Amino acid sequence: RLEGIAVANDILHMLLLRAEQTWPEGDRPLPVTRERITELLALTATRLSERQLAHAERCFLTDEPYKRLFLGEAGYAGVPADERCQAP
Repeated sequence: RLEGIAVANDILHMLLLRAEQTWPEGDRPLPVTRERITELLALTATRLSERQLAHAERCFLTDEPYKRLFLGEAGYAGVPADERCQAP
């Protein structure tokens, strides 16, 4: 269930994309499987506009999701444009 997570859907999507890309391989037990991450990505993708989805897919490996979580949306609004995600 994602309803109880108090994080913007696009940030959650970026964090899941990063997890999917960097999840460790191997046989050790992990709290979440790669398959579950893929399932959650499908859910979060349906909650985003095309613009939000494209932005998340461009910026998930940058520090944007962490800055937004740390500063909050109001604080992040004050971050200069050249310090925001500039991913191609």
